[in-house]
Amino acid sequence: MAMKKSPKNPHEERFRLIDEYFKITGEVLPKKAAEENWPAVEEAHFQRIILDNIVGGVWYGKIKEPAIMHLSKSQLKKAVRMAEDLAFGIISFDDLNEPSLKWREERGVPPDLESYRNAAKPQK
Repeated sequence: MAMKKSPKNPHEERFRLIDEYFKITGEVLPKKAAEENWPAVEEAHFQRIILDNIVGGVWYGKIKEPAIMHLSKSQLKKAVRMAEDLAFGIISFDDLNEPSLKWREERGVPPDLESYRNAAKPQK
């Protein structure tokens, strides 16, 4: 009976998924956004949209930073699949962006992390 070979590094698949996620959100989607005149063109925009949709709301309160390192394996797989679906036009930009913006508006959360952090800082 042949034994199943385990990977050399148990985190190998996770690292591969993270690399794929960053390649799609950092290279593929910004290029497609520029070609198709999407209102979001930066890597952080796509990551916000995908992460919000993964957790069904504003990700800041649901995933510790850095988010990519705190996603479960199934959430990470879903994030890569969602990024691929967006890149290949299987799902539209608006179908992912609209709920993300709605969740943020409902909670009074700015659409970008830097504005969120600045708003959360105590005023002197």
